[in-house]
Amino acid sequence: MNEMSSEPDGTVRNGLTLESDSMGKIWVPADRYWAPKLSGYDEASEIARLACNENLTLKETALRLGYVSAEEFDRIVDPRKMATQGEET
Repeated sequence: MNEMSSEPDGTVRNGLTLESDSMGKIWVPADRYWAPKLSGYDEASEIARLACNENLTLKETALRLGYVSAEEFDRIVDPRKMATQGEET
């Protein structure tokens, strides 16, 4: 899946999600990255900024802003996977 893709960001195939960054399009493991699964990087940065400014958890903030449900957040955000790059511990 290294070929350039004309598919839109957020396309999921074989457990990977297509995203764009300053270097172009890239396929990222769908279960490892939670920011793209929200509405986008802007929303993820808004969550982080508001959580920091108001001393809230990321989950409290994401729920307050209405970007995901509690169940979606728990499924998407796995601190252990984020800290270990998805490796089983």
